Amino acid sequence: MHRQALTRIRSLSRRWGGVRFFKSKFDQGSVQDKPKDPDAYGDYKTILKDISYPSGRPKPLPTTLFAYPTCPHCNKVISVLDLLGHEYALVTVNPITKAEIKWSEKYRKVPIVRMADQEIFGSDKIIMELEDLWRPYNKIASGMDESEYEKWNRFVDEDLARPLFRATSENWSDAFQYTTYVRDMDAYPMYMRIIHHYIATFFTKFGSGRAAKKYKITDAEGDVEKALIRFLETFENEDGKFHGGDLPSYADLLVFGTLRCVQDFPAVCRLLEKNAQVASWYATVAEAVGETACVSK
Repeated sequence: MHRQALTRIRSLSRRWGGVRFFKSKFDQGSVQDKPKDPDAYGDYKTILKDISYPSGRPKPLPTTLFAYPTCPHCNKVISVLDLLGHEYALVTVNPITKAEIKWSEKYRKVPIVRMADQEIFGSDKIIMELEDLWRPYNKIASGMDESEYEKWNRFVDEDLARPLFRATSENWSDAFQYTTYVRDMDAYPMYMRIIHHYIATFFTKFGSGRAAKKYKITDAEGDVEKALIRFLETFENEDGKFHGGDLPSYADLLVFGTLRCVQDFPAVCRLLEKNAQVASWYATVAEAVGETACVSK
């Protein structure tokens, strides 16, 4: 069973594909410039007029996500989008220049979503907007109120993401891998990508050390495994595939998204090889999430 779970994870990982920098087909002009005309995207009710769409889902909204590939907050959103089948264009943000979001003067972090004629800042607000949009279609287990969501979000941020960041960036090799995506950003000349990659690697390694000292992390991999075991122990129904029972809950997706963005790192591979229960749950959620809903040019 354990070996089957690992095989399922590897198979689904190949189907997700890599994260690429590209200009969204919904963007007006360069992804680096916000349209000066506030109506440049148009009213989404007008955009959607006469568009045919399948039953069992809301009308499609043009959606662009600005993100870092290894950002846990960004990947919480990506997991929800993929599970829902909510198509989105993905724009990778350079962590050094942040030129792709220079139009956002007040909010200089990721993730950011442009959904039709509105901009949404931060993973929690984005997920809540998706919840409002998709609630009638029963894609995610119901019954989780705002306080329950906040509890699991805090668990992921404090108990899982912190030691996971340390475990996947503790040495220079991992820190280098953590920011490799910078080299794939074709909008920048190669020499600039190389320079930015090394700068990002330095700040990642430095940040990893600061996090370990601040949060007193001495056994990062062990802390990650303990957090996941505590999570799995909260399943009310022992026969349930997910925390939400027969459907994934937001707790499943928050934990899964945080892990998925670094699943190819040695620390996470060792964990999945070592712990059959975690590997089985992870593979089951991966199958439920399915193929990426990200669209290319």
